[in-house]
Amino acid sequence: MGLPGKQRLGGSQAADQMEKLAAKRACELFGADHANMLPCSGTTANLCVYQAVLQPGDAILALDPDQIPHASHGRAEHITGSMYRFIHFGLDEDTLEIDYDRLGTLLQEHHPKLLVVGVSAYSRLIDYERIEKMAHEAGCVFMVDMAHFSGLAAAGVVPNPVRYADIVTASAPKTMCSCHTGFILCRENMPRPSTGACIRA
Repeated sequence: MGLPGKQRLGGSQAADQMEKLAAKRACELFGADHANMLPCSGTTANLCVYQAVLQPGDAILALDPDQIPHASHGRAEHITGSMYRFIHFGLDEDTLEIDYDRLGTLLQEHHPKLLVVGVSAYSRLIDYERIEKMAHEAGCVFMVDMAHFSGLAAAGVVPNPVRYADIVTASAPKTMCSCHTGFILCRENMPRPSTGACIRA
């Protein structure tokens, strides 16, 4: 339901064609295998991923939303904070970089089903390769929310997280200067249309 070709409302054929074209272009731009284009925002994309790979109450390890990421990464007053059990890590107080050692420790202690990394204001490059290795060693899905820097990733100014993360979410109106929409990118081995997580472009 809601995917191209599965809309119940009449007159959706033109919208379906536009959505398929947008998904195709997103895959080509970021090198993803699948894309799902969503209305509204990157928060919608994040909620779709959580719903696809988790059950309510499951553990998610994420950057502390009081430091650099979005409220949909488990801020207490946000709907995500009430639906899932978030465990947060933050920045090293001396270097002001992501505390990778703390991240690794929490992965081994809590074994979350999902690891979310995303930043709204962070002046360093993120070591996705290091995080990917730690996440997969701990047996959890690695997701990157690149809503605030998707345009920089598309242009090659910062590393493209699609190369490393299992799932990547983004929104288009910020650094891509596009319409107000969100989208999901994922690898070949991630959930299919039955879960709503990703679609074949």
